[in-house]
Amino acid sequence: MFLHAVNTLRTQPIQAAFRIRGRRIAGGRVFWFDPDPEFEVFEHRPECAFPKEKALDPRLPWTFPAASVSAVELTLEPA
Repeated sequence: MFLHAVNTLRTQPIQAAFRIRGRRIAGGRVFWFDPDPEFEVFEHRPECAFPKEKALDPRLPWTFPAASVSAVELTLEPA
């Protein structure tokens, strides 16, 4: 399962937990961009915008960084 998320708060990270009714999440990965919002406004430098990646522990909340764009990939156990 895939989820795309945007944290529109420029200075505040947001925590979230992932749950899918009737299914168990086995794991996952999160890919995100979180360049400094002020940097984006004044100068475009694609070499500074490499995505980050981290394994997701489904038992713990995930923190979306401030002003970030993320793709969450959840691995579900078979139904």
